[in-house]
Amino acid sequence: PHAEQFLKLAARIYKNLACIAKFCIASKGYKQTIPSNEFQKLVEVTCKKLTCLLYNFMALKQG
Repeated sequence: PHAEQFLKLAARIYKNLACIAKFCIASKGYKQTIPSNEFQKLVEVTCKKLTCLLYNFMALKQG
């Protein structure tokens, strides 16, 4: 039960991060701006820490 809740929460985090990323991308014909430092840090931390741990967790549960 805890593993399932954790995976649902992780999926929600990635879904929200994707929505924010899409919001930051300029529409065609508009000038692209650089995302804020906070957003860049959020993406970096998510990639380096959460994603790695999540993959390890899933491998452990499947193995």
